[in-house]
Amino acid sequence: MIRSLFSRATRALQRFWRARAGIAAVEFAFIMPMMLVLYFGISLLGQGLEISRKTQQASRTIADLTTQQLPSNSGGTTSNGCSTHAAVPCVSNTELADFFAAAQLVMTPFPSDVSVMSAAISEIVFDNVSKTDKRCCQARVVWSVGFGTNPPVRSCGVAGLTPVDNGTNGATLMPLGNYPTAAGDVTHNNSVLNNSSSNTTDYYLIVADVTYKYQPGYDFKLFTWGGSGATYTIRQTTYMSPRSGNALAQTNTLDSGAQQTQAILWSNSGTSTATVTNNCAAGTDYYLP
Repeated sequence: MIRSLFSRATRALQRFWRARAGIAAVEFAFIMPMMLVLYFGISLLGQGLEISRKTQQASRTIADLTTQQLPSNSGGTTSNGCSTHAAVPCVSNTELADFFAAAQLVMTPFPSDVSVMSAAISEIVFDNVSKTDKRCCQARVVWSVGFGTNPPVRSCGVAGLTPVDNGTNGATLMPLGNYPTAAGDVTHNNSVLNNSSSNTTDYYLIVADVTYKYQPGYDFKLFTWGGSGATYTIRQTTYMSPRSGNALAQTNTLDSGAQQTQAILWSNSGTSTATVTNNCAAGTDYYLP
């Protein structure tokens, strides 16, 4: 009796050991979580890279449209206060709002309302070190207009922006490659631009900063570090020189051909959707050559 039971149990274990039915389901159960992580991870990474590319295009669109402004006597806008500056390129609140709206269209088909996308359009002047020291250059903000919930506007102040290595961006920073001297000459050496008594160079730059809050479309634990519905902020910055301007009157010994650029005035008039504006004061927040 006992021998018979033992024999049947042994045969049952042998059959179980040789059985292959259902092995694919077991293997799939082990592999499926890894497959899902890989699939959704690649999907989210691709979407994030596409949004980053479009954010860069949106930043470039804002800077490009702003730097194309012409004086009203050369076909530029004459609306909303700009008509009083016939010989100088000018933008009003209406134009800047249109530029931001154009950048929002660039983000299609991704969301681009002000809760996820913000932008700041700023003009920077590379001006004299101080009222009495005309050496070049300190980067300071002339005006900065922001759109969206939390725009990266640049602040006024005589301290100016901090020079940093190329590739580093931020609302308080200015990469060395944007300075009017080829070597990012902020040490005031070996340049006509750095003559303490005779520098008369005007050099302006338009900067477009765009931030985008990317929230992954799949909300499960792997992608919710920091809580449910975590977002990741994408930042892109574009620097462009105004298109309207004349050749530099004095030669820069560092690059033998620096070029001055014309200021683009901002007329704080017209319909505005801006959320933050900084209109800096000449002689206080920045010095003209």
